Amino acid sequence: MINVAIVQGRLARDPQMHLTKNGVQIATMTIANERVSKTGIKRVNWLVVKAFNKLAIVCQNHLSKGRMIMVEGESTTREFTTKEGVKRTAQEISAQWIEFLDAPKTKVYAGPEDTPPPDDSYVGFEGQTDDTPF
Repeated sequence: MINVAIVQGRLARDPQMHLTKNGVQIATMTIANERVSKTGIKRVNWLVVKAFNKLAIVCQNHLSKGRMIMVEGESTTREFTTKEGVKRTAQEISAQWIEFLDAPKTKVYAGPEDTPPPDDSYVGFEGQTDDTPF
């Protein structure tokens, strides 16, 4: 059977890191997936995405609220019991691949465009200043 989910959306909050008893790192994220119905009404699906181990660390280090991502993974169903003793079911996407679709709001690295303009104290060849006669 094929179980593949591909979704795109914006992060509703920063990824939350968890560590299982077995040492597995998990980043839990909620994404807002907007769709437009045939009648033009916009609806938002709130989807829970979980990334594991190295992918979880990458998400924790480079993603934040509002970032646009595309996720490919497996749709899973998890059953749990609330504090009040009520049994619930949650659908989640276990991410196998995540692509960042926009740039971060703050720069992660400095590139060539970040070099400062030259100052006025430029010294040319063999100690010559900008007072070159030609």
